[in-house]
Amino acid sequence: MSLAVASGAFACVALASLELTDTTVSPGQQVSFSGAYYNDTHTVSLHWASADGPVLATLPPAGLTDFGHSFWREIAGSLTVPSDAEPGHYVVVATQADAAGKPIWGVPARAAIEVVVPGQTPATREPPEQAEAGRLTRLQVTAPESDLPKLVLVAMAMAALGAIIVTRTRAVAPSARLWRTPR
Repeated sequence: MSLAVASGAFACVALASLELTDTTVSPGQQVSFSGAYYNDTHTVSLHWASADGPVLATLPPAGLTDFGHSFWREIAGSLTVPSDAEPGHYVVVATQADAAGKPIWGVPARAAIEVVVPGQTPATREPPEQAEAGRLTRLQVTAPESDLPKLVLVAMAMAALGAIIVTRTRAVAPSARLWRTPR
């Protein structure tokens, strides 16, 4: 019951968004951004590479969002890509905290960005081989082989439980059921 209530409550909360006009940029380039669903009373900070990375821009939320509530605001502005940014994939993170320094619900928002050197296109670059702090890299999810039998066992147990429930439901006389099925 509490899971259903929590799921319903979460479904009604707007999550902040962040969009960049350019996602492939050069070091030192200015990029416009916009976003929605930020709290109306607290400043928004945009960070480079992580939520606690260097601050690229700080601004108060402005106009109302299309959601219609007076406490959700939009952001818009521009930021400058660090001039010392090396070629690679990065993330711009929008954060917003309350007066006590705690993050506002629904924030941070993130937007991916790629830095290339002038004259180089993203298609000619090789993907990074190793993860570096603050950079996005390919994610490879693997499970140890020893977990495979456990996963198969759990799947089989769930299938058996489902079969038992279906069988018992069909075995109950129609007059004893709490609901009636249409004929």
